[in-house]
Parts: sequence; structure tokens; C-alpha cells
Amino acid sequence: MKSQTTLIVSAAQRAELEAWIRCGGTPQKQALRARMILMSADGVPTGEIVRRLGTTVPTLSRWRRRYCEAGIEGLKKDKPRKPGRPPVPKAKVRQVLSLTTQPPPDGAAHWTCRGMARETGLSTSTIHHIWKAAGIAPHRPVRVAPPGASADDNTFLEFLEWLDRENARGDLHLIVGDKDACGHPTVGDWLERHPRIHVHVVADAGGTPLKPSE
Repeated sequence: MKSQTTLIVSAAQRAELEAWIRCGGTPQKQALRARMILMSADGVPTGEIVRRLGTTVPTLSRWRRRYCEAGIEGLKKDKPRKPGRPPVPKAKVRQVLSLTTQPPPDGAAHWTCRGMARETGLSTSTIHHIWKAAGIAPHRPVRVAPPGASADDNTFLEFLEWLDRENARGDLHLIVGDKDACGHPTVGDWLERHPRIHVHVVADAGGTPLKPSE
């Protein structure tokens, strides 16, 4: 390990760095970087700087390098981080939720993350995230509301009652494609009395996914 690295700091730069340290409004990280550079410019050995400032050799080396590359401006902020993973397109989320209500093409009893990823072109971790956000576990029974079920003629409510009778244990997740099917006050009251049954609407009239029931 090199015991000492001396940096060139002009009088104007030293005055600005010292002002950072004296100013109570300076972010702590920025003040620490100023101390690193000033101590390096004064010829303080690397090990002594690390000990006195409670930092690490890689951190000290990084900010020395940043100072050499960009001067004082390089000490003011961290380099921008790489952007995070972009959000999954809404159309893809709707596709996954819609396919989840259908039997897998390979004849399996239920979808798997691997099978859904292969079918949609998404990663298995993305499929897992979509299912988790919707409160869906495909290895457990997932029921689909019958076509034409309407709250007005009680067809949808009758379907819910049948679902409750036929599946007496555990939480159930119901996926529907029409928000009007579960928007009737009578249906809403029934769902409040049966919290183990969770209704998920794949999309509203504008094609935007709705948040699953809590």
C-alpha cells in the first residue's frame, strides 16, 4: 500500500474546501471529501487519513481520483447510478393476468413461473412479481367468473355464493375482466362479509389494470 499520495490544491481551492468544512450547512459526505483532499494535499499518509476520518482506502482513493479528474466540482455529488429496471408494460401485466385464468397449453394442472415466462417472453422473476402484486398463487385454485355474469340479475352474486360453498377453506382469488360485474353495492356488501374471497379486475374500460383487493 502506498503510504502517501500528495495532491495539488491551489490557494483558491483550499479556501473553498475549508469553507465547506466550517459551514454547518455542508452535507456531511461533502465535508468528509474536503477533509480527505486537504489532508492528502498536506502529505498526511493514507493510513493516517483512513484512521482519523473513519473511512476506507477504496473510498479515499475514489475521491482522490474524482478530484484529479474533475476538481472540486467532482466532490459535490456522487456519480449517477445506473437506472433501475424499467416497469413492466401494462399490456404485459394484463396478458399475464389474463393467461393465468386459462389452462396452460402443455396440459399442466396450473401455470408455473417458468411456463408463463416462456409464454409471455418475460423473466421468471417478473412473473413472480406480477403474481405477488396481484395476490395470486397459481398453484392454488383460481376461478374465472362465467361470461355474462351481471350484478344486476344476481348471476354474479349467485356465482360467488356457489364459489364460497364449493371451496370452504383458504383464501380464493377471482379474476374478472369486467369491473361492472363486481361494482354493484349488493356484491360489494357480500365481499365485505367474505374477506377470504379476493376479486381482481384484469382491466377497466380504459385498459388500465386495477389494483387487486387488499
